[in-house]
Amino acid sequence: MNNSRASIALRRQRVWALTCEGLQTIKIAELLHVDRRTVSLDVKFLTKESQKYLNDMAKEMLPYIYRQSMEGLQNVMNEMWARYRLDGNLYAMKLVIECHKEIMSLGANGVSVMAVKQITERANALGIGTV
Repeated sequence: MNNSRASIALRRQRVWALTCEGLQTIKIAELLHVDRRTVSLDVKFLTKESQKYLNDMAKEMLPYIYRQSMEGLQNVMNEMWARYRLDGNLYAMKLVIECHKEIMSLGANGVSVMAVKQITERANALGIGTV
């Protein structure tokens, strides 16, 4: 396999897909006809890339996702209250209770996540960390 950027990117995509299927490094190397160390380096690269993705998502998308989840749960609760009023369905009430619990959990966790985000941003601004 040649080492152009395009071929490396393609190989890494294949490594990613095969890893997601649960294959081990040695088997991936055999299938792709590359050295086992090459696959290990690709996995290391993909791990770092995944960490960056997760950090970026936490910084930028998590507040949006939290809001979307909270509003979605509120919509489910509204529908379940309507169902309960219509026919007295007790399962609807059980779902309302579960939604309330989940909203409380998301709210509590959201506060923690936002606090960590603010601390991380301050540390980055001071040059203390690079998260």
